[in-house]
Amino acid sequence: MQHPDFVVVDAFIGEGCLGNPAAVAIVETFAPTEELARTARELELPCIFVQLGSERSHIRWFTPDESDFCGHGTLAASRVLLDRGLSPKYTSCAGELAASVDGDWIQLDLPALPLRPLAIPPELSAILGAEVCSLHDASGRIVVEVAHEDVVRRLRPNIAGLRRMFGLGVAVTARGSGEFDFISRFFRKAHNDEDPVTGSAHCALGPFWAERLGKTKFMAFQASDRGGVLRVELRPNARVTVSGRAKVRASGE
Repeated sequence: MQHPDFVVVDAFIGEGCLGNPAAVAIVETFAPTEELARTARELELPCIFVQLGSERSHIRWFTPDESDFCGHGTLAASRVLLDRGLSPKYTSCAGELAASVDGDWIQLDLPALPLRPLAIPPELSAILGAEVCSLHDASGRIVVEVAHEDVVRRLRPNIAGLRRMFGLGVAVTARGSGEFDFISRFFRKAHNDEDPVTGSAHCALGPFWAERLGKTKFMAFQASDRGGVLRVELRPNARVTVSGRAKVRASGE
């Protein structure tokens, strides 16, 4: 039976959480880059293209322009490969990547992002719409700590102001309660104002909260409209495991 041309997968789903959708296509060869980006624009979804290999497959992410990494897209691609009995090991512009299975969770082995404290600009609280407790740079991503999880949930920041100030993605986070150790939201540098669930941001949020909570394993919640649930574990040698559940929602040509 011939496989469909693409599969839509919701990544980082949880109870009451829709996760982050991505379209996954397994291809024999990669079309020209502009054609791949145009496909992502037309579908209005991140598109993940996987060229199968004997030991590792080559993965590329378009969101809609080509990205240097996409965590939820890698989780979605791994769901598709695992469902077809294929190994979720990849080569990419971000280096070699791999996924593994723990029950119904898919685990991504990723590099941890080191954090560098920044001085808090006096105008940031007004732009964010909340008082800022701390500010860090994590290899090109900004981590903003606020005082309470309710602040994160209610945020309505000045997106244009954030872009002018940082020019890149901003993760706003606070300590969680109940089943979640911390929660976050992620405001993007381009395209959509807010990302539903951001696997790569948790490569920085894991180390950030490990220092504050004195632990290395976390349950995390991304409090977007769709919502997402993640497991995060710091490991030796500056690695972090970001895990989530994923479900196929649709397929097409």
